[in-house]
Amino acid sequence: TFTNCIFWGAGGSVENEVVLNKKPGASFNATFNNTLYKVKDNDPADGVFTGNKVKNLDPLFDSIDVAKNFFDFHLQKNAASPALDKGVVTGFSVDLDGETRLGVPDLGCYEKQ
Repeated sequence: TFTNCIFWGAGGSVENEVVLNKKPGASFNATFNNTLYKVKDNDPADGVFTGNKVKNLDPLFDSIDVAKNFFDFHLQKNAASPALDKGVVTGFSVDLDGETRLGVPDLGCYEKQ
């Protein structure tokens, strides 16, 4: 189960950020709850998407520079990211910076303050 997640690669090198390969006869469950993701055509057949399903909208990360190997996954300060207030309350009340998640949380590992 993936909850309040963002699966997004900038630059267009990967068109499908969520790919599932289930072996025949194997027990397999993949649930994506309140998720922003990039997929070229259809959602993976073996995945279940629930809650807020934000498909193919750039999350507007702060700074990504692949050439310089620099990745800042905070949401842009002055942008209306489609990830804002799209999460669901979980047992995690703070983000990776230690900031409190108040009200409806944002998607991703950082809460826009």
